[in-house]
Amino acid sequence: MSVLILVIDDDVRVRVTIQRLLEAANFHIITAPSGQAGLKLFRAHEPALVITDIIMPEREGIETIVQMRRERPATKIIAISGGGRIVDPNFLEIAHQFGADGTLAKPFEPEQCSLLCERCSMKNRRPYCIIASNYDPTREYPCILWAGSGLHAISQSVVQNTGIWST
Repeated sequence: MSVLILVIDDDVRVRVTIQRLLEAANFHIITAPSGQAGLKLFRAHEPALVITDIIMPEREGIETIVQMRRERPATKIIAISGGGRIVDPNFLEIAHQFGADGTLAKPFEPEQCSLLCERCSMKNRRPYCIIASNYDPTREYPCILWAGSGLHAISQSVVQNTGIWST
């Protein structure tokens, strides 16, 4: 199941561009033209990640971030700003101080946006583990073990059943 992302920006070109970019990266996207409309979608759909502009009519981005933090503190939020009517790099720092997990200054490269969304969405996923099954004690790295927060129980099982040391 793909991660649901809410994109809030008053500039339709920015919304559509981000939507197309992230849909191509297999995210599910809903969009809103203002902070007020974004809050309605936020409450109705409970997205895992929100991307919000800072300077918007009706309800600006900082106020939107603060309200979302009150309602659902675990939701990841990325603030974007710049390239519009008002350009002030301090807006992104302020957004970070008020709860944004990440920030992007417009214009940004598509890869920057995709990577930041992937990083934030990974923090929302349930822990999982991948164990390479090609154990070879003669290699420098005989086995690759990577896990989320569920590592301890899985690594104990691996150690008990195979004798492979893990951290």
